[in-house]
Amino acid sequence: MNIKYDFTGRKYVVTGSTRGIGYEIARQLMAAGAAVGVTGRDQSRLNAIEADCRENGFECYTVGADLTVTSELSALADFFHSKMGRVDGLINNAGINILESADALTPDAVERVIAANLTAPMLLTSLFAAEMKKHGGGTVVNVASLSSVTAFNHHSAYCASKEGLLGWAKVAAMELGPSGIRVNSVGPTVVLTELGKRDWNSDAEKRKRMESYIPLGRFVNPEEVASVVLFLLSDEAAMVNGEFVLIDGGYMTGKGI
Repeated sequence: MNIKYDFTGRKYVVTGSTRGIGYEIARQLMAAGAAVGVTGRDQSRLNAIEADCRENGFECYTVGADLTVTSELSALADFFHSKMGRVDGLINNAGINILESADALTPDAVERVIAANLTAPMLLTSLFAAEMKKHGGGTVVNVASLSSVTAFNHHSAYCASKEGLLGWAKVAAMELGPSGIRVNSVGPTVVLTELGKRDWNSDAEKRKRMESYIPLGRFVNPEEVASVVLFLLSDEAAMVNGEFVLIDGGYMTGKGI
């Protein structure tokens, strides 16, 4: 990251931040001086991150949570408020995908995807925004997807959840803006996390075809997603509210050619 932000004294919660995009966002925020709440389902990974933060002098708080379980959301918010005192920003990053064709959907899969990708961000934002108002405002950034604005095979529940996320975010931006709370979203194309590399490197022809639809000719790295998120969290984006920023290398610009 070439642009340097100073988040000293600020406090953020990043969901789904033990690996991939969420971890990179948390890492960049801590490197910029912020205190960060890290969440995930892998307790051993949470323990390792907490130990690494202490070793590097970062302020980090971790808690295990399954965001598909609605009852765990209030406990998560209560934990971070008790540890951090206040939260200046929430990054709704956690998400899952279960591939199913549109004519063979299963209720359990649909409910789990919607719960993680849409219900959890909505409810967590409500919980954290109530406290943000008491401290004069805050910021929310949702990690949506290219799937928020276009379709992909076998992504019925995923596309529905990510499109729904944008619809809700517009309402949240409109309603929370007067309280000084900005709500924005980002939409990456395929991100080369460990999982992304595994999935796309296993089928060279599939990867080549997908990359051919991207004018810049490649997928995005986690660091490149995190840098856009940090901009939206920063004071440099003080008048950016209710926006959706595509990080797709131009995919939607040239779609259909």
